[in-house]
Amino acid sequence: MRRRGKSTYYNHKVEYQGYKFDSEGERDFYINYLEKSGYRIAVHKTYKVLDLFELGGLRQRSIGYTPDFVVLNQDGTIKHVYDYKSATNHKYIQPPAKIRFKLF
Repeated sequence: MRRRGKSTYYNHKVEYQGYKFDSEGERDFYINYLEKSGYRIAVHKTYKVLDLFELGGLRQRSIGYTPDFVVLNQDGTIKHVYDYKSATNHKYIQPPAKIRFKLF
């Protein structure tokens, strides 16, 4: 089994109030914009975008999407989704992430 090395983006995982964030910037986004918003916030919750299916006799894996933050209405429906990216330019966002977000 391959050992995971350093992060591709040179970020440092941090913990805050029981949540594990992928970077300090992601944690700061939560603190500055979401923590005191009054809404329920889901952190790193995985949503199934596409179920497992068969194609040509082969089983294809399901596709999931794990946004950084999901803001929920009082009834539990999704109000807004945030996927924190430290990149200042959309060209640095990986294509699979763009596709998952479009499917979601």
